[in-house]
Amino acid sequence: MKGIFQLNGLEEYLARIQQAGNDVDVVAAEAVDAGGQILFEAVQTSAKPFRDSGEMENVISRTAPQRDGNYTFVEVSVDPSDQVDHEIHVEYGTSDTPARGFFRSALDHNRAKVRAVWRTVFKARG
Repeated sequence: MKGIFQLNGLEEYLARIQQAGNDVDVVAAEAVDAGGQILFEAVQTSAKPFRDSGEMENVISRTAPQRDGNYTFVEVSVDPSDQVDHEIHVEYGTSDTPARGFFRSALDHNRAKVRAVWRTVFKARG
């Protein structure tokens, strides 16, 4: 399970970053890293009520900034190597249990924070 979060319409910021003599790729990685940390912490916080042992928060992971062509991203995900499907059942529900989305709600409730931190980084560097 992982979430995708995109921000479009950055051409003006990117032009200013270049004009200021900064490397757009480095600044993009810095912004995405800051936003990824917000989402990572939000998903962990959102997952806490569902496991007293702390096990649920421990299977949530986050990558360092990565690039694929012109896209810079981090992944915040539930680590599939831990083979803990409890998180999937909490998020999506089962035939016996309703969904209690901790992952999606963390994304939805933090979009504005992530966009704000991205813009703050972009403005500071350009």
